[in-house]
Amino acid sequence: MLVHRRIQAWLQANPFKVDAALMLFSVLIFVVSAATISARPVFDMLLSLGIVAPLAWRRTRPVLSGSITAFFCLIQVIFSASPLPADFTVLATVYALAAYAPRWASLGGLVLALVGGMLFVFRYFANPLEGLG
Repeated sequence: MLVHRRIQAWLQANPFKVDAALMLFSVLIFVVSAATISARPVFDMLLSLGIVAPLAWRRTRPVLSGSITAFFCLIQVIFSASPLPADFTVLATVYALAAYAPRWASLGGLVLALVGGMLFVFRYFANPLEGLG
């Protein structure tokens, strides 16, 4: 058996280990970077951890993973003063919902991500009401 086929077989046989490794890598990259660029490092690190940690269950429990990620993203848009690097992992969550979740969860996650993306842009980059009043 060729090496790449053995690797592929192992990756498919161990989805939680692969996702846990992805989550740990994301914690190292995104949570630690939130501590260095943030005005409120502890709060933003906890938010980043809440966004990134569900990646470990993105294939085995995609609806729960997506729900937890959505909750922490909503908390971020309401209370955080700046965007977080961990927001990039939302793309992996939306993909996991599309690939592994029931259709209702996939469509709901897509709609929620689109609405959340619009809130994100209005909150941090293009507030049309800013300066009126």
